[in-house]
Amino acid sequence: MKYAVDSKLSLKVQEIRTKNDRMKMPECLQDNKKAEIFIGLTNALFQCLPHREREDFLEELGNPQQKHVGIIANPNRFTGDDIVQFASEQLNRRRVQAACIVSELLGIKPEYCFDVGPATRDTESDASPSVRNRIENELEPIILFDFIPEKIQVGEEIYILSFFDDLYSFDGSVEQKLCHYSNTNKQNFLLIASSILVNIERRKKKILGIGYAPATAWPFSRVAIDKFSDAPVIFPMSLHVAFHLRKICREASLNERDCIVSGYAGDTKTFDAHCFYGRNVILLPIFSRDGYSAAIDFASMLRNAGASDVKIYPWPIMALGMPADAMTAGSGSPWKHEFLDKKVDLSEQIAPSSFLNKIIKTALSVPNFENLLAEVGLTAPKECPSQKKAEALPISTLNEIMDSPEISIDTDPSLDLIIKPHFILFMWGGSNTGKSFILLTFILGIASGTQAFFFAGSNIPRNVLLLDGELTNDQFKQRLKQLTRNKHSLFESVKKHIFCHFARETGSLDLLNPEHQKKILARIRQDNIKVLAIDNLISLADKALKGRTNELFDFFYSIEREGAAVIFVNHATKDNDDFKGPSNIRDKSQTIIHIEGRKTLIDDENSSEAVKHALKNSEDIVVRLNFDKCKLPPKLNEKYGIYHLPVDGNWNYLEGNVPVDTPLCVTTLDDDETDDKTSSDGDLNNNDSLLCNLTEDQQALYKLFLSGKVFSRADIQEHFQWGEDKAGNELKALKKKQLIIAVGSGRNIRYKKK
Repeated sequence: MKYAVDSKLSLKVQEIRTKNDRMKMPECLQDNKKAEIFIGLTNALFQCLPHREREDFLEELGNPQQKHVGIIANPNRFTGDDIVQFASEQLNRRRVQAACIVSELLGIKPEYCFDVGPATRDTESDASPSVRNRIENELEPIILFDFIPEKIQVGEEIYILSFFDDLYSFDGSVEQKLCHYSNTNKQNFLLIASSILVNIERRKKKILGIGYAPATAWPFSRVAIDKFSDAPVIFPMSLHVAFHLRKICREASLNERDCIVSGYAGDTKTFDAHCFYGRNVILLPIFSRDGYSAAIDFASMLRNAGASDVKIYPWPIMALGMPADAMTAGSGSPWKHEFLDKKVDLSEQIAPSSFLNKIIKTALSVPNFENLLAEVGLTAPKECPSQKKAEALPISTLNEIMDSPEISIDTDPSLDLIIKPHFILFMWGGSNTGKSFILLTFILGIASGTQAFFFAGSNIPRNVLLLDGELTNDQFKQRLKQLTRNKHSLFESVKKHIFCHFARETGSLDLLNPEHQKKILARIRQDNIKVLAIDNLISLADKALKGRTNELFDFFYSIEREGAAVIFVNHATKDNDDFKGPSNIRDKSQTIIHIEGRKTLIDDENSSEAVKHALKNSEDIVVRLNFDKCKLPPKLNEKYGIYHLPVDGNWNYLEGNVPVDTPLCVTTLDDDETDDKTSSDGDLNNNDSLLCNLTEDQQALYKLFLSGKVFSRADIQEHFQWGEDKAGNELKALKKKQLIIAVGSGRNIRYKKK
């Protein structure tokens, strides 16, 4: 059929054509089969348009208007269904190029039909203008097949939509549909329909369509995986096997509470494996050399994501949509003969429950799977694990345990006691209660070795890394200036011991991201960090508050293995009755401080006159520190202290029942340095006969012991910035001169003045 030579394209079509001419063909359309499918899909979606919209659409492409001369229609008008062919002739472009232009007018993209992207917060996309206009101007209710065609013609073959696989979101709605199209020759292909959001009269309407929104690489049945933590997860790595196996399990009404068949569309680079944390997974690899290698790599990725156990079912599985020679191609290879004897065809009459049980029982551990591949000649034999030289499991002998320093439950509260590895400190409170000021007060005490609230100072200053998700550099600076006001020496002493990372300025930081975890651990090692302070979970680990607490604390434990303690801050719920997140945060923390602020104290009718007076200035911070839980020392359990921080002053103790004589001692290092110098010089003058033969470094070391405190070799190294050998030799020298003595043995040995 000829078309009018003077047909005019709309400016919009001309602009799209010009843009597409400059762009590279989408990678998915460089596959001839996918290109033909996309051409067919474009034609099918055009056919789904209402008659009026089709006419407007054709007019954009220069279709002549209908002119009636009696009953004779214009012979140059296009009235068929192959819109891509018509556009190809009108635009003078190849069919696949014409399909790209027509699809853009329809509001679809080829990559949305065949590719999946990484999981993001938003699993639904806003509709394109063409789709939005279509829905807003609808004369009849929108139905499913308006955006998911019932049939698609690919070349000369007609493919019918035979069935769906619905993928659900956590709110119970369908977020994606896996659509299976097949023809009479049992050929088939799969397309993904994704959620599209349309705002109509201030309300959102969600529809599903192929090509209108990007597909997300969620694992199939991710809601069931999250809900049924004890159910084994069978994970086919072939999309065809996943689709077919899920179909027959669904038709047999198998309960996902007992076994979950998952799968995914796309490649492992975009895959989010975090939902498999703590789960038992069995992989069904693609039957090929590369497929088996990919299964081993994928198993490693799942283990790194926290899967409890990962096994591999080695035997081949035939499913709908796979080429007929998939199980025989290259069968001359000896290794394939070994596997094909145990092939299973899902198209045959099989009992799904029995087959799933067979998979669970016969799946191999990854080492055994690797051994099997070596046995059939697919890979080179690996060295037996028993032959490898392994590092022995670390132990503590009874002598070391009994000789280690004992901790008295009657010990007075100190920063060294309450903030140390294996005793995680958790602080929580409502908004504007002063959480950041309280955390910074602890940090200053740790980094300077001075008292914080009623906690005695550390034996020696410790390096602190603060990860802050809310404050900027300037905001932190203001708080620091207020707390170190009139304390120049305090500020100077902590400068080299406090390290800060402000996520708001440096970019997002996720404590559950494995790559971010590696960077944090590297910083801890590089700067010899002894305390990690986190402010706060909502901004730095929000997923931990939605069920991934175990992952967070596993990271905390890895920090403790580096010799660092952990303090973290969390927000309260809206009613301030409890903290946000799972209750097991309480179980996994050794010390819990509940911070109540101004609002709670104002409402407290039993407040003392001192508290009421402090509350008069609305700009001051007044807090009650409630020790809801305290492993060490236990005498702090269920105790409290109320403190007041004026805008132009330092913390003041108001009242409480903490079991100490001096609840708050404001330390200014300017004064302390004078007193310490006098005391130390006096001690040195009284020991001239002992010190005359000491080197300058030995005298400095002995002066440190005159405080009466106990130090480890690591403490000495850190204090003087000496190497291990240097510190050891100087300690031996003082010990030999009988100026100090060693207490304990092994790794727990400590030194003190004789």
